[in-house]
Amino acid sequence: MSEVIFDSNDGVADTSKKTYKEQKESGELSRQASQVYEAIKAMPLAAVTINELSNEALAGWEKSTISGRLGDLRDHDLIEMAGKRDDEYSGRLSKTWMVVE
Repeated sequence: MSEVIFDSNDGVADTSKKTYKEQKESGELSRQASQVYEAIKAMPLAAVTINELSNEALAGWEKSTISGRLGDLRDHDLIEMAGKRDDEYSGRLSKTWMVVE
């Protein structure tokens, strides 16, 4: 995965930067990204929302963690936004994600 550069005036807390760096160095971010990728592939719907992932395939995961890994996967052209539709859990219009074939 590409290196993320934090601007000192970016509004991101130092503790968040430290945690991100530690997780990246330990391989935790790559492991999480792999799990999110596999979860999307295993879902019965062709395109899924964050809520659907967090309530089904990745139950117990924080939505912010899933969102971060979706961004990483998107940045590496492994997934793409498939559009928007009503989320099965919230009923709200939500982005959907799918694996790039």
